[in-house]
Amino acid sequence: MNAVLEGLAANPALPPDLLARLVRLAVRSPGTGGEEPLWLDLRDREDLSRDQVLALAAHDAAAGPEPLTGPRRA
Repeated sequence: MNAVLEGLAANPALPPDLLARLVRLAVRSPGTGGEEPLWLDLRDREDLSRDQVLALAAHDAAAGPEPLTGPRRA
């Protein structure tokens, strides 16, 4: 994943409008090429709206082996 996007996803002070844009980007990007998908960094945020959680969960179900509800990364 792009280091800038990773940093934004981890930023707890990210404004809601930018967070919404990152979530939209995350559910559109496949996360291939050996890079960690952006949605993995976003899934543990506590400031996600219900719709954002549902979008990430739906993407997670289609994405593959690491479940959104599984153990959190360190």
